[in-house]
Amino acid sequence: MRVGDACIPDNVDFAAGSTVLHAYLTAWYALADRACLRPGETVLITGAAGGVGLACVEVARLLGGRVIAAVGSASKAQAARDGGAEHVIDYSSEDVRERVKALTGGEGIDIGVDNIGGTLFSTLARLIRWNGRLIPMGFAGGEIASLPMNLPLLKNYSIVGVFAGAWTTNFPREAAQAADRIMGLVGEGRLRPHIDRVLPLERAAEAMRALAERSVQGRIVLQVR
Repeated sequence: MRVGDACIPDNVDFAAGSTVLHAYLTAWYALADRACLRPGETVLITGAAGGVGLACVEVARLLGGRVIAAVGSASKAQAARDGGAEHVIDYSSEDVRERVKALTGGEGIDIGVDNIGGTLFSTLARLIRWNGRLIPMGFAGGEIASLPMNLPLLKNYSIVGVFAGAWTTNFPREAAQAADRIMGLVGEGRLRPHIDRVLPLERAAEAMRALAERSVQGRIVLQVR
């Protein structure tokens, strides 16, 4: 069965397959294409228990990255660990900057993927090491951060925007090739979509409330029938 421009492998059920392309294609574009993640690099991902965040954790691990997952509550930590994170930081109760310094011996991170925005993005901007990449992916916290431009200047690092929707529109062949590769990895079990819950379509309002409350780990699937 096809979803978008890719076929769902026979051993993957439709509910899981339907969640793949948005989350994993975004993660793949961010980490493999835009950040050019190299094996051994340290990657910090915020919002790491959400749909795109978990996909970023898995893709970063698959590409050989050392993954630090930042989550908004202790209840979300296990999902990030199950996805392959080596370390998990609860930014609701921990000092992210100090914890990252401790985990990296004071060196900081090569790649920062931020799904939250606000002060968390500003913190990541101060943790990027020389020649690193800072990737704004979203603003789930509701605040679009600004950045003092002396930070990337002094450490010679890049700020790399990721808008996967525009990529698939402007480079459909490359996006389709990536989608086929991702679906293949899902079929091999090397990427494992995490479904928080499956709800009938008439409970869509409940799903939207859960998303607004940021209580979802992975994806919610709505069944039409």
